[in-house]
Amino acid sequence: MKPAIVALALLVVVPVSAAETERLWETVNACRVRLKDDVRCFATHARAGLAVCGMEWKLGLMKGDLAPAAACQSSAQDAMRPFYQAALKRLSKNREGTAALKDAYAYWVSVIRGLTPTAREREIEYQRRITEYEQGLEQRLTRLE
Repeated sequence: MKPAIVALALLVVVPVSAAETERLWETVNACRVRLKDDVRCFATHARAGLAVCGMEWKLGLMKGDLAPAAACQSSAQDAMRPFYQAALKRLSKNREGTAALKDAYAYWVSVIRGLTPTAREREIEYQRRITEYEQGLEQRLTRLE
C-alpha cells in the first residue's frame, strides 16, 4: 500500500493507536530511501503530516487533552522542512515546478496551523473545514506531482 493511501486512510479510522501512528511516520520517512523523487517524498510527507495531525486533534478533542495535537503541528513543520528543501533543490531549474512547490508548501503550513478548532466551532463545521483543507492540499499536490 502506498504511504499516501495509508495516510489518507487514517483520517477515517478513529481511534488510531500510537503504534499505528509511529508505523505511518516510519513509512513516510522511508520514502527518502525508496524514492529518488524528492517531489513525491514532499507530497507524501505533506499528506501524512496532515493525516496524523488531523487525527491528533480529533483524539485530543475526544480525550480533552490538546497538548499532543499542538506538539504534532510543530513537529510536523520541523519534519517537513528537509523534504521541502530537497524538493526545492530538485526543481531549482523549473520555474513552474518551483512556484507550484512553494504554493503547496505555503498552503500546507497554513493548513497545519489551521487545524486548531475554534472555540465556537461545532464538530460538523470543523469536519467540513478540514475536508476543504484536504481537498485544497490534494489539488496543489496533484498539480505539483
